Amino acid sequence: MPKVSIIVPVYNVEKHLKNCVNSLLNQTYKDIEIILVDDGSTDSCGLICDKFKEKDERIKVIHQENLGVSVARNNGIKEASGEYLSFVDSDDIVYSDYISYLFGLLNDNPNCEIAACGHLVVRGEKKTPNSLFTGVKILNRKEAFFEVLYHGILDISPWGKLYKKEVFDFVSFPVGIRYEDTYIFGDVLTAVNNVIFGGECKYEYIQHENSFVGSGFSPVRLSYIPAAEHLCETALACDQSLKTACIRRRTHAILSTLRYMEDCGEEFKQTRKDLKQQVLKNAKILLLDKNTPKRDKIAILSLMLGFTFFFACWKFYGKIR
Repeated sequence: MPKVSIIVPVYNVEKHLKNCVNSLLNQTYKDIEIILVDDGSTDSCGLICDKFKEKDERIKVIHQENLGVSVARNNGIKEASGEYLSFVDSDDIVYSDYISYLFGLLNDNPNCEIAACGHLVVRGEKKTPNSLFTGVKILNRKEAFFEVLYHGILDISPWGKLYKKEVFDFVSFPVGIRYEDTYIFGDVLTAVNNVIFGGECKYEYIQHENSFVGSGFSPVRLSYIPAAEHLCETALACDQSLKTACIRRRTHAILSTLRYMEDCGEEFKQTRKDLKQQVLKNAKILLLDKNTPKRDKIAILSLMLGFTFFFACWKFYGKIR
């Protein structure tokens, strides 16, 4: 069987790392190598990585100074000897048939360069599938962009996927850019012809209380908007008919940024107003667009009624989702 290289960036996750690596070691697909890239961790992660390496010859360890997740993934790609690549975050876990399921999809569909599976979003004891679609679907490049731009069955996460290694011959993770997953995925899709999605959930994406996703506003959150803009640029280069879909994805990025800006401080109040105006400029297009999710439409309508109502709606949504 072809070798699969699983790349795991590691940074200060000593409480979760063992569960992650053990889930990889338990794969039913045996011809794997696990590349743990210790990104200058200041806790015991480096030692944990080295101990795993001593126990299993399939594990490689790279120690680097703290250069960020993009450099960690890029260095893992350089070290990889497999014909296929998969990325796993070091605080997540995968099911025992994660690799075999994804490899089966690609093996049965040789015209596809990427296989993606469903995943569960884990918040405390609650596990929510990212999609209700449980079948198998092949997407050409335009269709893949469409799904990503509307948050359909395919998402932009590097993890939860198996790639033919040549996909990254001319694509690398951007260094020094936050929301690198959003930024790069359009470049990834541009490098492939077809993506196959299997709806069975084989990956658990675990959201922790102290994670960046769950924290408050900081200026770095504004970086989500240019990352989404780059994704949209690559989509439009693929097909101009995706214009409305791109408007939706960029508006979603703005709404997702605004939700954190209730207590943004006086220095960002004008930025907040400007972002609101950008949303309202395209409100009619998206409210009439049948593909724009209801959640986005409700967010747009609530923003029309003012920030107080908008923030109250987001808080309610956060409790019920």
